[in-house]
Amino acid sequence: METWTDEDGQVWISCDALATGDYHPGADYGEANIRYLEDGEDAFVSHGAHGHKQLWLPDTPENRELVEYLEHDYPLLSDQTHAEVISDWEEEAWGSWIRHDLLNSLGRNSYLKDWAGEIPEQELRRMYWDVMSETNAQVVAEGSGVAIHDFDVVCHNFRIVVVARFWGDAVPQGWSLPQDETDARVLSDYLRDQGRELEADVLLELEDLL
Repeated sequence: METWTDEDGQVWISCDALATGDYHPGADYGEANIRYLEDGEDAFVSHGAHGHKQLWLPDTPENRELVEYLEHDYPLLSDQTHAEVISDWEEEAWGSWIRHDLLNSLGRNSYLKDWAGEIPEQELRRMYWDVMSETNAQVVAEGSGVAIHDFDVVCHNFRIVVVARFWGDAVPQGWSLPQDETDARVLSDYLRDQGRELEADVLLELEDLL
């Protein structure tokens, strides 16, 4: 238990489970506990470097009991609030790296990546959520952000979904995915004859993407 006395002589208490920050162990638990308690009348939050923040409570018997519970029994006050923290951090990660890394996994052909980047945002997110569900991938806290277990598998399955969508947009109705390189070349030559050279080039790379 940490204590701090302000200039008026008021004693405040806190603990690791009421703190969060970029380099703070259990930052997700701390963030959830702060959110759960910070609207209380007597609580206040201090801020420091590298996103550090810590919630302090008046030194009362009730608050000592709460802090001791967090320190010795269970470091989380609300599973629901914790789930909201992970969801919010996943949303931030989508903008900072998940979307970028998924599109980057589409291979060396910039046309396919650019094409996928033009898919409406909500549909792209839905493709990601569907793949996450099918893969049973877990979003877990890492520092003050998230990581995705088996992200290489997520990327692989995302490529399959994007290629299927591309196939439906680029290829005449009735054509199926090529079974080998010969099939791919036949279809590629067909598209090239139609003046669709970029799509033809992408189709030749499908075997590498799947």
